[in-house]
Amino acid sequence: MHEDYRRKNSPEFKYFMKRILGAVSPKQTDFKRKSVRMTISNIFTPSDEAFALLFLYNDYDSWLNTTKGTRLRKKFTDGKSGNKEGWSNEGQDLYEYLVSELEERREEQQSKELETELLKMYQKQNGNHKQQDKEENKEGKTRKRKRTLVEILGEDDEDYKFFMEYNKNEQE
Repeated sequence: MHEDYRRKNSPEFKYFMKRILGAVSPKQTDFKRKSVRMTISNIFTPSDEAFALLFLYNDYDSWLNTTKGTRLRKKFTDGKSGNKEGWSNEGQDLYEYLVSELEERREEQQSKELETELLKMYQKQNGNHKQQDKEENKEGKTRKRKRTLVEILGEDDEDYKFFMEYNKNEQE
């Protein structure tokens, strides 16, 4: 693992977080929504992060050297050989090392500051989502559905006016 990983905020690290790590179990981690409320360590486990790094390392040379019809074999897995055993022992050992190293690096002050910096960046990019925190309760979810309906139909739409009037009467 590079000595600057989780210690410096680089464009490569930002890309890795958003595009590679963000794609690890997207339905489970829900990175896009959570990234404006939580630090990376609260969204992803060290195991998730280690897997994303291992995946990238395993495929990197194969991606770089792809030519028409031929690809280099991957470092720790090889679907071409018909070997259905999964990750090689070396790949499994590297994964265990990465999990251990990530657990240590996550405890470093530099890493915590980096995560806070990323959180602020995601909040700024997506607008300050304090209002979205209210979505966690029922009232907030109701407001969000109404806002979405307005966005879809528009305030002047007859269906929207009917829905709002009907909803108002139901609540009385």
